[in-house]
Amino acid sequence: EAFKNVALSLRNTSDNNLIVGESNSFILVKYFVAKSYGIIGFPKFLDGNYIYFITKKELVCTLLGEQIYRVLEAKIEMILNQDLSCLYQISSVKAQEIKYLEYFNYLDHTYFYFSYEIDLTSTLQSTVQSSLKSEQSKSISGFIWNTFLLYPFYNKVSCDELILPIIQGYIGISVLRLGLKDITIGVISRRSRFNVGMRFLKRGLNKNGQAANHVETEFFVLEQIPFQSALASIHSFVMLRASVPLVWGHEKFKISPKPKIVLDYTKDPKNELTARHFEQIYETYGETICNLNLVKKVEKSTESALGREYKKVAETLSTKISTIKPDRRLLFKWFDFFSVYNKNEKQLIRFLQNFAKINIDNVNIFRYDCYQGIQSLQNGVFRINCVDCLDRTNNAMACISSFVFGQFIKSRGIDVDGIVDESTGAVKNELLSILFE
Repeated sequence: EAFKNVALSLRNTSDNNLIVGESNSFILVKYFVAKSYGIIGFPKFLDGNYIYFITKKELVCTLLGEQIYRVLEAKIEMILNQDLSCLYQISSVKAQEIKYLEYFNYLDHTYFYFSYEIDLTSTLQSTVQSSLKSEQSKSISGFIWNTFLLYPFYNKVSCDELILPIIQGYIGISVLRLGLKDITIGVISRRSRFNVGMRFLKRGLNKNGQAANHVETEFFVLEQIPFQSALASIHSFVMLRASVPLVWGHEKFKISPKPKIVLDYTKDPKNELTARHFEQIYETYGETICNLNLVKKVEKSTESALGREYKKVAETLSTKISTIKPDRRLLFKWFDFFSVYNKNEKQLIRFLQNFAKINIDNVNIFRYDCYQGIQSLQNGVFRINCVDCLDRTNNAMACISSFVFGQFIKSRGIDVDGIVDESTGAVKNELLSILFE
């Protein structure tokens, strides 16, 4: 209760008259510290208790009528009685505590987002379904970046006002006028808090089957009711990017820009971690996983060995999964991105858009109409990877999104000449470049 009181006071502070009384041995706040827009959590290092709160925010956009913010600045303050802390005593841990505080203050707040009303960890499909049932959407803890800082308070005290889930990733929207309709297209990318780290140091799967560089990206299209602020329709499509789901890494290196890829067969000889990884995806997204592997096929590249092993394991598990659970499908497509990109970029875009066209019915698109309700649900996911899950994966997601956008235009009867390619059913990629730069 003491933590809740100080949290609520900090969140609602608007002047210099913040006074919070003492509770047992805690002196929570004795003077004005800073204006706060929300509590990120309660860090603890070797000694002492701290509160970590947002002191500066930026409005990014409005989604489903609710405002979404980006964290610009945050502050950490001690909330335990100072007389009891090692920082104010001659102690062997004082120097270490100060060092950890300094490290913590280096935390980069770039691309941290939050909302007071809408759950940013949930997809629009989940949010709409919960809203129609008058339920609160269930937060996906894997995307709550500050879970560890808030964990001691989950299910222990009644402090919903205290819990402010933060996601790391990207949120961007763009407003268009197509014909007589006002359209908003946008992207929400949610980075998983599991198996994270520097690019060359975190690859493949960890001991729990969680992949490095795991990011959920949701592309959505919102249509406004003419002359109103309400929405006429919602279309959204969720994709995953994640490292190749095997146990692999790199040879030890010092300055090599492309260290050799090394597969570790000893840590997962029966592919149990890979199977567990796919099981986690099934439980979250539905019955079909469409894997798009973009690594090189060229024999001299160490990427090719990684790609061949991934193909072999995926095909083996596909047969096993469909035998045990016939409703589930594990699809796999290996496309050497650079082999086409270096020759014909237009052919590359066309291939990726056709991949979406061929496979979209396997997972479906979430469609909601304000008059007819939910028209279709997404029941599966595209899982896309290259080696770093950066440029090649970005291009693939933009092309897939262009097809989803084309399906929206077709289903809503929007007549704009030249915006959709008749052969692929996708819109021109220039419309989406602002979201996938």
